[in-house]
Amino acid sequence: MDYASYFRQCLDCLSDRSQESHRKLESRVNSGLRLELSFNLRLLESVRNANYVFELKPVAVERIDLLESRLRDQEEEMEQLRGQVDLSDRAFLYAESAVWTASTLQWKPLASDKFILAADSTSITFRIPGLYAIAVLVNHWPNQNNTSGTISLIKNDVKIQRAVTGSTNLYDSGYGKNLSAGHRTSTSLMCVVQAKEDDRIAVSCTKTTYVDDTASYLTAARMGF
Repeated sequence: MDYASYFRQCLDCLSDRSQESHRKLESRVNSGLRLELSFNLRLLESVRNANYVFELKPVAVERIDLLESRLRDQEEEMEQLRGQVDLSDRAFLYAESAVWTASTLQWKPLASDKFILAADSTSITFRIPGLYAIAVLVNHWPNQNNTSGTISLIKNDVKIQRAVTGSTNLYDSGYGKNLSAGHRTSTSLMCVVQAKEDDRIAVSCTKTTYVDDTASYLTAARMGF
Protein backbone atom coordinates (compact mmCIF):
# COMPACT_ATOMS: atom_id res chain seq x y z
CA MET A 1 0.00 0.00 0.00
CA ASP A 2 1.36 3.41 -1.01
CA TYR A 3 0.97 5.35 2.23
CA ALA A 4 3.17 8.15 0.93
CA SER A 5 0.63 8.78 -1.83
CA TYR A 6 -2.18 8.91 0.73
CA PHE A 7 -0.22 11.39 2.85
CA ARG A 8 0.49 13.61 -0.15
CA GLN A 9 -3.16 13.65 -1.26
CA CYS A 10 -4.26 14.39 2.28
CA LEU A 11 -1.87 17.37 2.44
CA ASP A 12 -2.78 18.66 -1.02
CA CYS A 13 -6.57 18.67 -0.63
CA LEU A 14 -8.52 21.49 1.01
CA SER A 15 -9.27 20.82 4.65
CA ASP A 16 -13.01 21.38 4.17
CA ARG A 17 -13.23 19.74 0.77
CA SER A 18 -13.67 16.07 1.63
CA GLN A 19 -14.99 13.91 4.40
CA GLU A 20 -12.56 11.17 3.39
CA SER A 21 -9.46 12.85 4.79
CA HIS A 22 -8.60 15.38 7.47
CA ARG A 23 -5.48 17.12 8.64
CA LYS A 24 -4.64 19.25 11.64
CA LEU A 25 -1.52 21.26 12.45
CA GLU A 26 -0.87 22.42 16.03
CA SER A 27 1.91 24.47 17.59
CA ARG A 28 3.81 22.85 20.46
CA VAL A 29 5.29 24.51 23.53
CA ASN A 30 8.81 23.41 22.50
CA SER A 31 8.63 25.40 19.24
CA GLY A 32 7.74 22.27 17.36
CA LEU A 33 4.62 21.32 15.43
CA ARG A 34 2.25 18.38 15.55
CA LEU A 35 0.69 17.19 12.30
CA GLU A 36 -2.31 14.88 12.48
CA LEU A 37 -3.47 13.08 9.35
CA SER A 38 -6.63 11.01 9.07
CA PHE A 39 -8.08 9.31 6.00
CA ASN A 40 -10.43 6.47 5.10
CA LEU A 41 -9.28 3.27 3.43
CA ARG A 42 -11.97 1.47 1.43
CA LEU A 43 -11.88 -2.19 0.43
CA LEU A 44 -15.01 -3.62 -1.16
CA GLU A 45 -17.77 -2.80 1.34
CA SER A 46 -15.47 -2.14 4.28
CA VAL A 47 -14.09 1.21 5.42
CA ARG A 48 -11.15 1.63 7.77
CA ASN A 49 -10.02 4.92 9.24
CA ALA A 50 -6.27 5.45 9.51
CA ASN A 51 -4.87 8.07 11.88
CA TYR A 52 -1.26 9.23 12.00
CA VAL A 53 0.47 11.76 14.24
CA PHE A 54 3.82 13.35 13.32
CA GLU A 55 5.90 15.35 15.75
CA LEU A 56 7.70 17.99 13.67
CA LYS A 57 10.81 19.51 15.15
CA PRO A 58 12.79 22.44 13.73
CA VAL A 59 15.95 21.54 11.85
CA ALA A 60 18.87 23.91 11.43
CA VAL A 61 19.46 25.09 7.88
CA GLU A 62 23.10 24.05 8.19
CA ARG A 63 22.08 20.42 8.67
CA ILE A 64 19.93 20.55 5.53
CA ASP A 65 22.80 22.07 3.57
CA LEU A 66 25.09 19.33 4.86
CA LEU A 67 22.64 16.63 3.79
CA GLU A 68 22.31 18.15 0.32
CA SER A 69 26.09 18.31 0.03
CA ARG A 70 26.42 14.63 0.94
CA LEU A 71 23.75 13.68 -1.60
CA ARG A 72 25.59 15.60 -4.31
CA ASP A 73 28.83 13.84 -3.38
CA GLN A 74 27.12 10.46 -3.65
CA GLU A 75 25.66 11.36 -7.04
CA GLU A 76 29.11 12.35 -8.27
CA GLU A 77 30.57 9.07 -6.99
CA MET A 78 27.83 7.13 -8.78
CA GLU A 79 28.59 8.96 -12.03
CA GLN A 80 32.27 8.14 -11.64
CA LEU A 81 31.46 4.47 -11.06
CA ARG A 82 29.25 4.42 -14.15
CA GLY A 83 32.11 5.88 -16.12
CA GLN A 84 34.41 3.11 -14.93
CA VAL A 85 32.13 0.43 -16.35
CA ASP A 86 33.52 -0.12 -19.83
CA LEU A 87 30.74 -1.57 -21.96
CA SER A 88 33.34 -2.63 -24.51
CA ASP A 89 34.42 -5.34 -22.04
CA ARG A 90 31.14 -7.15 -22.42
CA ALA A 91 31.69 -10.46 -24.16
CA PHE A 92 29.16 -13.03 -25.33
CA LEU A 93 29.66 -15.90 -27.73
CA TYR A 94 27.23 -18.21 -29.48
CA ALA A 95 29.10 -20.75 -31.60
CA GLU A 96 27.69 -23.49 -33.81
CA SER A 97 29.41 -26.61 -35.08
CA ALA A 98 28.18 -29.12 -37.61
CA VAL A 99 31.46 -30.88 -38.41
CA TRP A 100 33.95 -32.95 -36.41
CA THR A 101 37.62 -32.92 -37.36
CA ALA A 102 39.79 -35.65 -35.83
CA SER A 103 37.35 -36.03 -32.90
CA THR A 104 37.27 -32.25 -32.31
CA LEU A 105 34.33 -29.99 -33.05
CA GLN A 106 34.95 -27.58 -35.90
CA TRP A 107 33.15 -24.25 -35.46
CA LYS A 108 31.46 -22.07 -38.01
CA PRO A 109 32.63 -18.41 -38.35
CA LEU A 110 32.00 -16.47 -35.12
CA ALA A 111 29.65 -13.49 -34.93
CA SER A 112 31.69 -11.77 -32.20
CA ASP A 113 34.82 -9.62 -32.23
CA LYS A 114 35.62 -10.60 -28.63
CA PHE A 115 36.78 -14.06 -29.69
CA ILE A 116 39.07 -15.39 -32.42
CA LEU A 117 38.48 -18.60 -34.36
CA ALA A 118 41.61 -20.63 -35.11
CA ALA A 119 42.69 -21.22 -38.70
CA ASP A 120 41.52 -24.85 -38.54
CA SER A 121 38.28 -23.74 -36.80
CA THR A 122 38.75 -26.21 -33.93
CA SER A 123 39.61 -23.78 -31.12
CA ILE A 124 38.36 -20.38 -29.94
CA THR A 125 40.63 -17.76 -28.39
CA PHE A 126 39.57 -15.24 -25.73
CA ARG A 127 40.46 -11.63 -26.49
CA ILE A 128 39.16 -10.22 -23.19
CA PRO A 129 40.29 -11.80 -19.89
CA GLY A 130 37.74 -12.50 -17.19
CA LEU A 131 35.44 -15.03 -15.57
CA TYR A 132 33.26 -16.82 -18.11
CA ALA A 133 30.24 -19.10 -17.86
CA ILE A 134 30.57 -21.71 -20.60
CA ALA A 135 27.96 -24.21 -21.77
CA VAL A 136 28.36 -26.91 -24.43
CA LEU A 137 25.70 -29.07 -26.09
CA VAL A 138 26.91 -31.90 -28.35
CA ASN A 139 24.43 -33.92 -30.41
CA HIS A 140 25.67 -37.43 -31.24
CA TRP A 141 24.72 -41.07 -31.61
CA PRO A 142 24.98 -43.39 -28.60
CA ASN A 143 27.75 -45.98 -28.61
CA GLN A 144 27.23 -49.65 -29.32
CA ASN A 145 28.54 -52.86 -27.76
CA ASN A 146 28.47 -51.41 -24.24
CA THR A 147 31.33 -49.02 -24.96
CA SER A 148 31.37 -45.48 -23.64
CA GLY A 149 32.82 -42.32 -25.10
CA THR A 150 33.59 -38.89 -23.70
CA ILE A 151 32.79 -35.27 -24.46
CA SER A 152 35.48 -32.94 -23.07
CA LEU A 153 35.92 -29.20 -22.73
CA ILE A 154 39.57 -28.32 -23.30
CA LYS A 155 41.39 -25.16 -22.24
CA ASN A 156 44.91 -24.64 -23.54
CA ASP A 157 45.21 -28.37 -24.43
CA VAL A 158 44.12 -29.43 -20.91
CA LYS A 159 40.78 -31.16 -20.28
CA ILE A 160 38.94 -29.16 -17.62
CA GLN A 161 35.57 -30.95 -17.76
CA ARG A 162 34.46 -34.29 -19.17
CA ALA A 163 31.17 -36.14 -19.56
CA VAL A 164 30.85 -39.85 -20.30
CA THR A 165 28.43 -40.87 -23.05
CA GLY A 166 26.30 -43.98 -22.76
CA SER A 167 25.48 -46.87 -25.08
CA THR A 168 22.28 -48.59 -26.17
CA ASN A 169 21.92 -52.35 -26.59
CA LEU A 170 18.92 -54.67 -26.87
CA TYR A 171 19.04 -58.38 -26.01
CA ASP A 172 17.12 -60.74 -28.30
CA SER A 173 16.17 -63.79 -26.24
CA GLY A 174 15.10 -65.70 -29.36
CA TYR A 175 18.52 -65.51 -30.94
CA GLY A 176 20.43 -65.29 -27.69
CA LYS A 177 22.52 -62.31 -28.68
CA ASN A 178 22.74 -58.56 -28.28
CA LEU A 179 21.26 -56.37 -30.99
CA SER A 180 22.53 -52.83 -31.19
CA ALA A 181 19.89 -50.13 -31.42
CA GLY A 182 20.71 -46.46 -31.55
CA HIS A 183 18.84 -43.22 -31.34
CA ARG A 184 19.98 -39.63 -31.32
CA THR A 185 21.09 -38.24 -28.01
CA SER A 186 23.02 -35.28 -26.63
CA THR A 187 25.57 -34.52 -23.94
CA SER A 188 25.93 -31.22 -22.08
CA LEU A 189 28.80 -29.54 -20.27
CA MET A 190 28.62 -26.42 -18.13
CA CYS A 191 31.26 -24.71 -16.03
CA VAL A 192 32.78 -21.38 -14.97
CA VAL A 193 36.25 -20.68 -16.34
CA GLN A 194 38.83 -18.04 -15.47
CA ALA A 195 40.28 -17.05 -18.82
CA LYS A 196 43.29 -14.93 -19.65
CA GLU A 197 43.84 -13.10 -22.90
CA ASP A 198 44.82 -15.56 -25.67
CA ASP A 199 43.57 -18.61 -23.72
CA ARG A 200 42.01 -21.19 -26.04
CA ILE A 201 39.04 -23.52 -25.62
CA ALA A 202 37.96 -26.49 -27.71
CA VAL A 203 35.58 -29.45 -27.48
CA SER A 204 36.75 -33.00 -28.16
CA CYS A 205 34.62 -36.08 -28.69
CA THR A 206 36.09 -39.58 -28.36
CA LYS A 207 34.46 -42.88 -29.34
CA THR A 208 31.29 -41.09 -30.42
CA THR A 209 29.67 -40.46 -33.79
CA TYR A 210 28.28 -37.06 -34.72
CA VAL A 211 24.78 -36.50 -36.08
CA ASP A 212 25.51 -35.14 -39.53
CA ASP A 213 22.29 -33.14 -39.92
CA THR A 214 22.20 -31.59 -36.42
CA ALA A 215 24.56 -28.92 -35.09
CA SER A 216 26.29 -28.77 -31.72
CA TYR A 217 26.63 -25.53 -29.75
CA LEU A 218 28.89 -23.58 -27.40
CA THR A 219 27.98 -20.42 -25.50
CA ALA A 220 30.28 -18.25 -23.41
CA ALA A 221 29.30 -15.17 -21.38
CA ARG A 222 31.70 -12.95 -19.46
CA MET A 223 30.57 -12.47 -15.85
CA GLY A 224 30.89 -9.38 -13.68
CA PHE A 225 31.12 -6.53 -16.17
